[in-house]
Amino acid sequence: AGFSPDITQAVVKVNEYNGEKVLTLYYVSEIEKDKSEIREYLKARLPEFMVPGYYIKIERIPLSVNGKIDFKAFPTIKSEDLIKKVYEAPRNEFEQKIIRIISNVLNCKENEIGINDNFFDLGMNSINLVNTVSVINSEFQINLKVSFLFEYPNVYELSNNFRAEKETEQTDYNDENISEEIDDFLSLIED
Repeated sequence: AGFSPDITQAVVKVNEYNGEKVLTLYYVSEIEKDKSEIREYLKARLPEFMVPGYYIKIERIPLSVNGKIDFKAFPTIKSEDLIKKVYEAPRNEFEQKIIRIISNVLNCKENEIGINDNFFDLGMNSINLVNTVSVINSEFQINLKVSFLFEYPNVYELSNNFRAEKETEQTDYNDENISEEIDDFLSLIED
């Protein structure tokens, strides 16, 4: 992989876990590596959606008889392979609602999601990201874009920036904008 002299080989593989496709980094290292450090290194160099959520140390990269990587021979992932931060409970009703939405979309328990857990580390992908935004928009009567969750990928950051986003959106619909929309609508009817 070249990102640490302690890691001699690494392969990223898409796995199925709890019905979702997740990225897993399998790595070979002579010493125990802090998986969080590996993740932080990758986060600094890759887009968020390309950073694996699961990290598994293995003895060697499995090869086929032809000398190619044997992707079927890699160990299956377990929940302990997921990098999680120390659990921090929701601080208010809004954060609790967001956690409930995310746990429903990701099909996991609410108490498995802390406010500092990165959505992508929990198994969020582009499809369930769109579903999450849709449910949030419906629940809170707002029109968030998917990019908002890329920008604020945990409950804590989402909570801190949600109010400002909602206020910005509400100021976008002032009386002048509504009058213009009504005028446009009336002109369509008259035609």
